[in-house]
Amino acid sequence: MNSSNNQGVFSLGSINLLVKIGNAILPYAIKMDGRGRTGGFLTIINKYGAVVAVILFGEVKDLEKANEFRHNSTKKSLRLVLHSEHVSGFQSMNAAIKDYYGSIRDRYGNIYGFSGFNQETDEAFSAACAFGIDKESMPQSLQDQIAEISSNPHLWELCEIAGNFDYFSGRI
Repeated sequence: MNSSNNQGVFSLGSINLLVKIGNAILPYAIKMDGRGRTGGFLTIINKYGAVVAVILFGEVKDLEKANEFRHNSTKKSLRLVLHSEHVSGFQSMNAAIKDYYGSIRDRYGNIYGFSGFNQETDEAFSAACAFGIDKESMPQSLQDQIAEISSNPHLWELCEIAGNFDYFSGRI
């Protein structure tokens, strides 16, 4: 299903689809992370720089960690707003000041930023969510570019998994 958001507009239907896709790929992301974490937050910013949604996927049982992940997902996304030429948060990452990567910009300029797992898995989850709701927004060439910039081994795999999502059954 193509829920195109190339105008920077996210309908309730596209957010609903995003939640379904995120929940479907979450077990794969948890396994990729491998540290026992079970969730995190995704922030979406449209191409105009407006925060569209901040969504919890899975569980974050520790309130302090939950607040940290929510803050970091938004911070990662807003950093891409400031660097309009970047497609990956890796390009402006600065671990010394806790500016981590995990955000991506889709082909239309919408930004997805996840925090909750390791940075590679965060970035892969962000890209897979973008790809899942609109395959044209995250074409293979953009996936390749982002994965090359950040040397991310998980990005293609999680995007492929998201690409197999069946809207009607709600499963991969």
